[in-house]
Amino acid sequence: TSSGASTYGGAVTLTVTVAAADATVPTGTVSLSDGTAGIGTCTLSGGTCTLTSSALAAGTHAITARFPASARYAASVSGSLSQAVAPASTTTTVVSSNAASTYGGSVTFTVTVATANGTTASGSVSVLDGAASIGTCTLASGSCSVTTSTLGAGGHPMSARYAGDANHASSTSAQIDQTVAQAATTTSVASSSLSSAFGASVTFTVTVSPAAAGGSATVYDGANALGTCTLVSGVCSISSAALTAGSHAIGARYAGTANYATSAAAAIAQTVAQATTTTTLVSSSPSATFGVPVTYTVTVAAANGTTPTGTATLLDGTAGVGTCTLAAGRCDVTTGALISGTHALSARYAGDANHLGSTSATLTQAIVSPTTTVVTSSGASTYGGAVTLTVTVAAADATVPTGTVSLSDGTAGIGTC
Repeated sequence: TSSGASTYGGAVTLTVTVAAADATVPTGTVSLSDGTAGIGTCTLSGGTCTLTSSALAAGTHAITARFPASARYAASVSGSLSQAVAPASTTTTVVSSNAASTYGGSVTFTVTVATANGTTASGSVSVLDGAASIGTCTLASGSCSVTTSTLGAGGHPMSARYAGDANHASSTSAQIDQTVAQAATTTSVASSSLSSAFGASVTFTVTVSPAAAGGSATVYDGANALGTCTLVSGVCSISSAALTAGSHAIGARYAGTANYATSAAAAIAQTVAQATTTTTLVSSSPSATFGVPVTYTVTVAAANGTTPTGTATLLDGTAGVGTCTLAAGRCDVTTGALISGTHALSARYAGDANHLGSTSATLTQAIVSPTTTVVTSSGASTYGGAVTLTVTVAAADATVPTGTVSLSDGTAGIGTC
């Protein structure tokens, strides 16, 4: 007979009774077996004996007792006794080597499986992040560890599940909280040319460390965003030709990702010079008549293809003739007021915030003034007597003509003055 169903590792007492047909009390030693495997012996006293064992594995066992023959008693074997042994219950616990870690940092989860009766559980354990396994380990002396560096930033409910073995029941630990902080980053920005000219393209390169950080970065001119780029191996760049002339504080900010914290670069000083210009002057009529309007076209071009704005002045020598306002890089001054003669004209562009001023090459302008010629006589004369002819030449521009006048009588010249 048995003391009852037992648990693996727990003691079970088997009691053997040997009865003789003649009512005498047998003595001797009885052997007990689990199937064909011996599990021990006991010595009869008063016809009974007991064997206590804690070695039975979990499962159902067919226990028999054999009494050997002697000179007085014949041998006998008991019927089979079904002995049930349940798997031992287990308790699983998990602890973290660093409950507040940083993304990318290594964390070790140590699992311990204990049994109520002190036996040693074997087999495997899975460490879980929620319902997802992050790794499996094999128990040695009731414990094992899983190390990982792949947990994303945020909170993680961690637990461990023991699968059980032939003699031990499975069990799952209570959850523990694992907090993973975003990894810190550093950001820097560099210019392809810290001294550039207005309209010239400048490339700003952003570097974010660690290089594994993905996402995007934005380049700023003060508080104004110049553009955003996507990081590849921690580096990206934007190009801009929109910086105005002057000094600029160029910065960059990394936007961060789920696993990497945002960071900002220290500002760098970008100096943008005014663009150089070339001014040209063209006359609609290089040789004109006084009083007839002539249009002078001023064109201002920038070396980098930008469009200058502002005003240009038409000069006759150093004297201003007129001013015009540029539209699409050109403007016109129209005048008929230049007096007769040869004029050394030029155009002077005043410049604007982003463009340097410039002066055109000299343009030679010829102006011819209309004249009126009147001839008068000293009066009627006698042949052989002197007559005085007076010639008056008047210019339309009120200047006083000089030079030589030819007088004719019909088609025959009579002299000059």
